[in-house]
Amino acid sequence: MKKINFRSGWTILFLFTFSLFTHAQYSGTDTNGPINGENCTTIMVGRRASSDGSVMTSHSCDGNYRTWLEVCPHQKFEHGVMHPVYSGMLHTEEAWDMTRVTVKGEIPEVSETYAFLNTAYPCLNEKQLAIGETTIYGREELINANGMFLIEELEKIALQRCKTAREAIALIGKLAEEYGYADLAECITLADPKEVWQLEIAGSGKGKPSAIWCAERIPDENIGICANIPRISVMKERNGI
Repeated sequence: MKKINFRSGWTILFLFTFSLFTHAQYSGTDTNGPINGENCTTIMVGRRASSDGSVMTSHSCDGNYRTWLEVCPHQKFEHGVMHPVYSGMLHTEEAWDMTRVTVKGEIPEVSETYAFLNTAYPCLNEKQLAIGETTIYGREELINANGMFLIEELEKIALQRCKTAREAIALIGKLAEEYGYADLAECITLADPKEVWQLEIAGSGKGKPSAIWCAERIPDENIGICANIPRISVMKERNGI
């Protein structure tokens, strides 16, 4: 396999993500996807498929999403503090704009969080954990609006609390199952300095909100691409991340 000649995976990631956020074009949303399925593409690169051993993911954010970027600092919290979980953050006009934002619920805060880049879909933290996103729509009957989490909030919390892709996948799965996932089916790609993974997640349908999800690692010598359709074709029994 011919190696990709990228100089720095993390620099490329940031520039690629930011430029595509600022030049996004609107395209409509359909829960089952086939009519308006051109919203966002992710590309993943294993460490042996790049010329310098970098692990990469990227995200073209195609839609009418917010274009501002916020650097959220490393923080410490006292015991008992709660973390608010929001809905509506994708379309705010400024970092302080909460006019169309609602609080879906809250979860216990951790004692310390990492600095991260907060975009419409949060993308990178100080530990070089990176996340890309592409909507895969899923079946409408699996959407449960009573769930607490939309995908962007799960990404944000993962970047605040996790150092590796495996840690992030485990945390996202745990939170979505416990508090409920309310979004369309999504694919998120998670990269750290050693590995890159693809996670696919959907709601659990009627009844108590939960989530259906699976994840697969991109082999070190491979690249992966996801553009609005599921890529994990066979789900095996979970045996840990």
